[in-house]
Amino acid sequence: MKITKIIYVILVVVMICITAACDSGSGSVGAGGGGNPGDNESNGGNTASTSPGGEDVGGDSSPGWSDTGKDPGNSGAETDSSPGNAGPDSGKDTEPGGGSAPAGLTGSPEDILGKLMEDIAASGIQTPMCLPPMKVEADMSQNTIGLSEADFEKYVADSAYTMAAIGTFAHQIIIIQAKDAGAAGDVKRLVTGDNGYDAKKWICVFPEKAVAVESGAYVLIAAASAEAADAAVEAFKAAAGSIGEVNTFWEFAGEAGEGIESGAPGGLILG
Repeated sequence: MKITKIIYVILVVVMICITAACDSGSGSVGAGGGGNPGDNESNGGNTASTSPGGEDVGGDSSPGWSDTGKDPGNSGAETDSSPGNAGPDSGKDTEPGGGSAPAGLTGSPEDILGKLMEDIAASGIQTPMCLPPMKVEADMSQNTIGLSEADFEKYVADSAYTMAAIGTFAHQIIIIQAKDAGAAGDVKRLVTGDNGYDAKKWICVFPEKAVAVESGAYVLIAAASAEAADAAVEAFKAAAGSIGEVNTFWEFAGEAGEGIESGAPGGLILG
């Protein structure tokens, strides 16, 4: 009986030790080695985290960074697309006031002539009352602008003129739009030649001065008082930006005994 009791006591002690050992092991797993799920999640979530600029393979998609670690604002070669700096600097200044040459005359002869008339009036130069700008046709070009009908059709794209409303005033301003700048040179040569513009076509009155000048494809003819002719050239130059050589092909200078006297604005009247 004593032996049986001793064995029983030993078994009870062994069972108590085994139970204590199991409880201790279970608690260790929960507290440390296999049972710290929080640490595992933390470590798992941070194993792929890199500093800014590195390669993010763990899905860190914070704004401002791509998967290759590049700043979106600086991906690839940097290019300056601000106005005035697109591409290589060609050295040309195209901004207003940058010193580039004026674009030159554009528009219809009627429009240009209307603007010249306004500028001449604004300059304070006295001129006779004038008709509004009128279109020149080929069949009237010889008498009006000094070009034959054939030359008009060959060289001229369009033309317009204005003249004094009263025929006793020798005053006429003409704008000719040639087919190109080369044709404008031919027009100027022809209208200032022997068979060109007739400054003596008025009855009993002559202009003081007749001039012709070109700019690009446009030609100005002004036959009027000296002041008005000069004012027309200045207005033409202001509109065009630059002009060619002014050809004064007629100036009226009365000789003694001819009975010539200064007339009203626009020319000289025979006495």
